[in-house]
Amino acid sequence: MIIISIYVVGGVGPWDPELITVKAIKVLSKADVIFYGSLINEEIIRMYAPRAEKIYMGHVKGDDHREYVIEALKMARRGLNVVFLKNGDPVIFGRGD
Repeated sequence: MIIISIYVVGGVGPWDPELITVKAIKVLSKADVIFYGSLINEEIIRMYAPRAEKIYMGHVKGDDHREYVIEALKMARRGLNVVFLKNGDPVIFGRGD
């Protein structure tokens, strides 16, 4: 059995780095790589995951989003803690798949 660490973290607040959940802070503090989109305030990453590799996705969907997921899976299989950072509910619009 292979165990990989990919977290989909939502609810990081409406642009305010202080309106983030405690659970999100815990996950970000362990992150090696963070995938994030255009609705994320980069100050959140600087504050809670300063050493993580940051991968900006913009606002992607469909095949473009799938490519980022494939890359995240490769990184997680190498033992890295991977986070997809979302500003709202991460399962809206099928992103939880």
